[in-house]
Amino acid sequence: HFSVPGFSERKSMTSHEELQKEVIATMDHLHKLTTIVTSERPQITLDDWFGSLDQLLEHYRNLRDAKIEPEITVPFEALHYVDNGQSPDEFLAKLQQDHQQTTQDCEAKKDAVKELHAATLQQLQQNGFLNAD
Repeated sequence: HFSVPGFSERKSMTSHEELQKEVIATMDHLHKLTTIVTSERPQITLDDWFGSLDQLLEHYRNLRDAKIEPEITVPFEALHYVDNGQSPDEFLAKLQQDHQQTTQDCEAKKDAVKELHAATLQQLQQNGFLNAD
């Protein structure tokens, strides 16, 4: 915990769960403020309004100052590339190429299933198993 002159005490978030709670609290606060602003007859005093805005700014400061270490993992395959004297860029290029190929394969499979479905449906209708409606 530390203090900044003129601002309330802020905590440094250390987990993704804490950050998630802060994001949700900020969104809830924004929703409440939106409800007040869009209300035909807002039931809030000027002091409460400014206090609410101060709370919103505090949420934003907490999010801005969040100190969370990123969870970074390096695939073993990338380490093997480097150990074998290859560039990490080569690994990324291969990974991208593999991803594109997998995407193309999935699209082809989806198309094949659609065609099979249409052909099966057509055969069932032609053989009188389904009504042509």
